Amino acid sequence: MPKINALFVLILSSFALMSVNSYSIDLEEGVHYDVVSAGKSAKKQVKEYFNYGCGGCYKSEALADMIKVAIPKDAKFNYVPFENHPSWKIYVEAYYIADMLGITKEAHKAIFHQVHVEKKAIPNKDALKELFVKLGADEKRFDQAANSFMLNSKVSKAREEAKQHKILSTPTFVVNDHYRINSRAFKTNNELIDAVNELINR
Repeated sequence: MPKINALFVLILSSFALMSVNSYSIDLEEGVHYDVVSAGKSAKKQVKEYFNYGCGGCYKSEALADMIKVAIPKDAKFNYVPFENHPSWKIYVEAYYIADMLGITKEAHKAIFHQVHVEKKAIPNKDALKELFVKLGADEKRFDQAANSFMLNSKVSKAREEAKQHKILSTPTFVVNDHYRINSRAFKTNNELIDAVNELINR
């Protein structure tokens, strides 16, 4: 009886493995991904270059959530705001101000909702402050963060990272600071997620 149970478990395990890989495709450089740096990050990670003003980024939030769940436990998912054009700089600042105030998750959802559901753009820091105070942020702490050297440093670093990874549009996913995913090359989200996981472990 124990032998039968062991065999049954083995069959189930094999079936599960086949299910996980059911969306696998042969990845081709220049088609499914591009190499954008000479070396890889020391730790496994996926970065999404995004902007709150980007409609595609709002629609890709479900995909981002799927990737967060699907990647290995020892890998991290990070957002990197990308300044597509000057009028969207406020949204880059919004991400980092929220981070400094400790309200990243709340602000992330609230900004996307206001911009794309309520159709109310955030034109400046005064409008951003109004939203963040509603989320529970302290006005004085907001002012300190919004006018800090740290904010300028974070914005500059994000801009430099985007330049290094040859980011031209959003949303764009980069794996291990080395592979830039060409999202349009995949027919389904499952194929893209499969590719992300394969590249993470290369």
